[in-house]
Amino acid sequence: MEKGKTGAGFIYQYLNFVAYKGFDLRTAFINEGKYNFRKYEVGKSYFVSHGVTDKMTLSLYINDFFIEEKYFTWTDTNKNSRIDEKTDTIENITNTYRDLAQVWIQSNYQLSKESNNFKLAVNNILMLPTGYEEKVSSNGTVVYLGFSFSQKIMKSFFMGNIGYSYYGITSTINERTGNSFQYYPGDAIACRLAVTYPFSTKITAGGELIGSYYFKPKTSSGEVFGEQYDGIDFSPMVKFKITPNTVFYSSISYKLRDNLPWGYDYGYIFGLNYLFE
Repeated sequence: MEKGKTGAGFIYQYLNFVAYKGFDLRTAFINEGKYNFRKYEVGKSYFVSHGVTDKMTLSLYINDFFIEEKYFTWTDTNKNSRIDEKTDTIENITNTYRDLAQVWIQSNYQLSKESNNFKLAVNNILMLPTGYEEKVSSNGTVVYLGFSFSQKIMKSFFMGNIGYSYYGITSTINERTGNSFQYYPGDAIACRLAVTYPFSTKITAGGELIGSYYFKPKTSSGEVFGEQYDGIDFSPMVKFKITPNTVFYSSISYKLRDNLPWGYDYGYIFGLNYLFE
């Protein structure tokens, strides 16, 4: 972003989850339809960006997330992974989580002068703690440090980044026995590759690959908790320039590889950017 320029926008994201640790929750049990697993996530982000210098841009994001989980537990008296209503004790559970005013501060600094349509930059993201300890991922600090590049070849733009995320967050696990303990989510390495092509002065389309690798989380006692997870997403996208200063964009998500705790069958994003003169 040029020095002195300011932009603002809105992002809406929806994810519908249907898998847990590798198996499809829709067909996992013979009582399909009567006892359901369901999880979905809605995220809304409001942001403003400003060109501090010709090389440095600062952005402020205020995020609001809503997550709902519906599932059940049963005693499995017959040890056959099937529900028997005559012998098993069944408990339906609904959990909802909401993060209020989750704040992210992002900076982008261009390291190299533009040469042969190539740019290299360093990116930093800081998530501030909110103080709501009972909320998901809000009672700690997240720091991301990475590098990004962009290269224009004829009309197409090729972009990518790679970085490391530190999760200074504690989460509390409450066991059904009444015991509880804290654990710290594992840090992550993330990378992204994207390409876009302008089909006209108002329409741009493309796609991106997003990969992630999470290290093993640990409990407050230092013991390893959980597993290592990784995933690869593919997201086709399209942008529409409504006015010279207003851009609407949308994308859908498709999981190519999923070794994450929760897997989704689809997701979508749409957003609106406006650049002030």
